[in-house]
Amino acid sequence: MKRIFALLLLACSTLLLAGCAGTILENAEKDYYAVGQFNGWGTAVGDETYKMTAIAINDERVASIKAELKGATALYILQVVLPATDAGWSFEYKIDGEVVTFNGNLAVKVVRTAIGDPDTIDFWAQNKESGAIDNLTPDTLYLPPYQETATDGEGTWGDNPGALEAGTYYVVYAELEDGTKAMGLVPVTEIDIALVTDVGNIDDKSFNEGAWNGVIKYAEENNLTYAYWRPNEDSTAAREVSIKAAIAAGADVVVCPGYLFEEAIYNLQSQYPDVAFLLLDGEPHTADYATYYTAANTCCILYQEEQAGYLAGYAAVMEGYTKLGFIGGMSVPAVVRYGYGYVQGAEAAAVAKNVNVTIKYNYAGTFSPSADLKTKMDAWYAAGTEVVFSCGGGIYLSVVAAAEATTSGKVIGVDVDQSAESDRIITSAEKKLVESTYQALTSFYDNDGAWDVDHAGITLTLGAAEDCVGLPTSESSWRLTTFTVAEYNTLFASLKDGSVVVNNSTAAVPAGLTHVTVDYNA
Repeated sequence: MKRIFALLLLACSTLLLAGCAGTILENAEKDYYAVGQFNGWGTAVGDETYKMTAIAINDERVASIKAELKGATALYILQVVLPATDAGWSFEYKIDGEVVTFNGNLAVKVVRTAIGDPDTIDFWAQNKESGAIDNLTPDTLYLPPYQETATDGEGTWGDNPGALEAGTYYVVYAELEDGTKAMGLVPVTEIDIALVTDVGNIDDKSFNEGAWNGVIKYAEENNLTYAYWRPNEDSTAAREVSIKAAIAAGADVVVCPGYLFEEAIYNLQSQYPDVAFLLLDGEPHTADYATYYTAANTCCILYQEEQAGYLAGYAAVMEGYTKLGFIGGMSVPAVVRYGYGYVQGAEAAAVAKNVNVTIKYNYAGTFSPSADLKTKMDAWYAAGTEVVFSCGGGIYLSVVAAAEATTSGKVIGVDVDQSAESDRIITSAEKKLVESTYQALTSFYDNDGAWDVDHAGITLTLGAAEDCVGLPTSESSWRLTTFTVAEYNTLFASLKDGSVVVNNSTAAVPAGLTHVTVDYNA
């Protein structure tokens, strides 16, 4: 059911339904902006810098008002600085019988527009046309009553909400299932560890979620604060905005999961030499790939995906499957290594069993699910493919949907253990993102909050030797019935000690196959 729900979310341009604390509560039809004297009011609408980001109720930044957000169907946040400098104008309210003067720079509102169309404003908190708005944080924000005539100086629906004092805040805006709209100002506390997501969500069952769980594990074991930021769009500029927001919140280290951060880290690492960056699955470079440079405050982690792919291909054939499939998201090096490793593992098992194996092989050109991809997978399964290795973020949704439309089609997941997403997922080729993130953070904080000589400006390539790739072996995840955990552990030990070596080249397809035939244009 979880997979079906996720497909519905992707297919519909409606609000995400509330219910799961980890669900990103995004309005697929609206954009939201925090505005005020501090950023030029209407000129900030349409400016990516002031565009708010959808988050989940369990986001650490709104932990103090989590109870007030119960039943939220849309939840947005943006960090802003409301300065104490004189704006040249002020406004007054009588609060608890005393007149309080607000510097104009303390005024703050939320504006809602149609997505991608900042000129179509349909909400400006608060005014008569937009309707009433509730105050989530009366201890930090004064929100005038929703009334036509001021009573004893309290203000009316046309007056400005104002921060009770200058400072750095998260502007929070929520729409609740009963139709209520609400806003608040949550003071920014110092964040120790920050994570910025790539194009997906924090609950993507893939790269973002794995890295985030590593952050949570280390932070909670060591009593550190942590939070994540989600860029407003898939662009280097948006990722840089989110990274800068995390830095402004005081992060000691910013974790960036995925190669999409390579350019952003290249641009920012020298600008912020006192901030540490952990880049997973990539190395910093210029936009044209002409220059690669990793500064001393950056540590990069790459993975031996070919080993994880090898384990998956070997397990599938040893389980008894002889008609395999591989669908990658894009033909980027990491995905190619997964795929070529998968082919090599299938060959090794086919030789051991003396059986012939066929593999349909292709790249989707995207990391997102699509109707076209499901159609392709439907055709593969209909033609006899027994199990497909789905290698690329959200594309697993399309592959699983196709498998579930058959009587026996199976799927192999990627990056993290995806077994909970469908009983058709028989195993997952994992990058142990939790473990590698945890290990890196341990090294960082054990060295007094700085990268040591084994991490500073270094690219680590982690694999079986570091226990950072593999298949999940827990009882709930292991769905292979012929190939046993004991047999897997023996194979893994051979990878770990180097007695089995998997070719990691992406320059050419695996050569010398005797028992496997691959259709690379399936």
